[in-house]
Amino acid sequence: GGGWAPSPSESITNTLPMHKRHYLSGGSGLSWDFSNGYDYLTLPEVTQALSQITLGGSRPLDVVVFDVCLMGMAEVAYQNRDFSSYYVSSQNLGWAPVGQDGRYVRLINGIRPDTTPPEMASLMVQSYADSLPPNETPYTISAVDLAKMDSLAQATRQFGQAISATLSLPGGQTTLSQVYLAAQKVDYDSDLFIEPATDGFVDLYDFADQALKKYSQTNILNAANAVKTAVTQAVVAERHASGSPWKYPDR
Repeated sequence: GGGWAPSPSESITNTLPMHKRHYLSGGSGLSWDFSNGYDYLTLPEVTQALSQITLGGSRPLDVVVFDVCLMGMAEVAYQNRDFSSYYVSSQNLGWAPVGQDGRYVRLINGIRPDTTPPEMASLMVQSYADSLPPNETPYTISAVDLAKMDSLAQATRQFGQAISATLSLPGGQTTLSQVYLAAQKVDYDSDLFIEPATDGFVDLYDFADQALKKYSQTNILNAANAVKTAVTQAVVAERHASGSPWKYPDR
């Protein structure tokens, strides 16, 4: 994952050739080392490193931030739940503006001697959002309470099982497809467009919300509401903005 910072004279869509934009912002891992055969960290390697740093989770970190693209996912947060109290990352592409108004300058200026871990996580979200130019920079950023991830995982598992039980029934696969098509996507192929039929990463809360509109089975409705509740309880801070170059300017 990664991000890029267009100069004031460049639009996002012209900053890098498409194949380089895809490579930097999509990729297969994070923390790419361009000086060592383009090596990178896989998520299992990150888990291994965090386990070593925290002595197997016995001394967890207060806040872990993945300042890379496409890592603000429930499954990534769940994987880090034993090693930190809070997790911050972007669900969609991550941007990297620099200078005196950059996100880290804002973050450092906002830290107080008595800043608590949840306040730090929320400050990271605010600093990232406030550092971005107002135009041509749609973004997502959130902070998650990792103590809530087991509950969210359980709710998501039960939701998936309830839907899976309908797939062999007449119309079951069609209904699931309709929910998927209607749910909010993120730009997981990094082509700077939101494509409802092909983008594979789906907003979990909105997927559950769309399921409430398409299904009538009580167990699925209850499971979808449980997912929405679990997401709401897990997310301690969130900011997002839509617009060019993404489609769906109203989202």
